[in-house]
Amino acid sequence: MWWAVRWQERQLRYLKLQDQQQQHQDQASEQERLRQLRENAHNQEAKLRRVRALRGQVEQKRLSNSKLGESGIT
Repeated sequence: MWWAVRWQERQLRYLKLQDQQQQHQDQASEQERLRQLRENAHNQEAKLRRVRALRGQVEQKRLSNSKLGESGIT
């Protein structure tokens, strides 16, 4: 019977070690997922700034063109 207790102890240690390894892997993949989300958010913000800058340029050209049209120069 003592061998059954030893086997159970070894089995418990093995399962605890596997659980710790799984938790570590889960934390690593969660950190990677968060890093990717932060990177995506940063890239989207950069694209939004570029779009806003281009929109401002288009609006300036539109105003400039409308002033030219009002002054009779075409």
